[in-house]
Amino acid sequence: MTNPEIRLPPTIPAKCRKVFQAKVELLPPEGAGVLKAQVGRYLKTIHAQAPKNRNINLELIDRMGGVFDQLLDGYTTFSEEHRALIVGAARYFIETSDANDDLTDPLGFDDDLAVLNTVLMVIGRGDLVLVQDPGQAGRIRSPKG
Repeated sequence: MTNPEIRLPPTIPAKCRKVFQAKVELLPPEGAGVLKAQVGRYLKTIHAQAPKNRNINLELIDRMGGVFDQLLDGYTTFSEEHRALIVGAARYFIETSDANDDLTDPLGFDDDLAVLNTVLMVIGRGDLVLVQDPGQAGRIRSPKG
């Protein structure tokens, strides 16, 4: 982690900590726009893979992408520590080979969702948390909906 003063949330899942820690960094404001574009390109890549991979839950992935868009659009409104955590979560999301490989593991994006939701709670944006309904594969809802 390039910013030693930034504390990792203790609730980041253990299997995700090492990769997440390596992704946490405070970027200048213009870096948020670059990262947002990277998230957009990753979403296009995932959409291209979806027809040949039944493990990919496009509804979940698109909802996660929308949350990252919101966070990165408002990047400068967050504290430095929170900005670094947002960067870490977004970079974790676009890392294919994280705790659960996004393209080959049946649980591919579950770890990404856990990291995102943990960061959302830490930064005070619990209203954006995404919940995967048990027993309803592909059915994602926000806690309010």
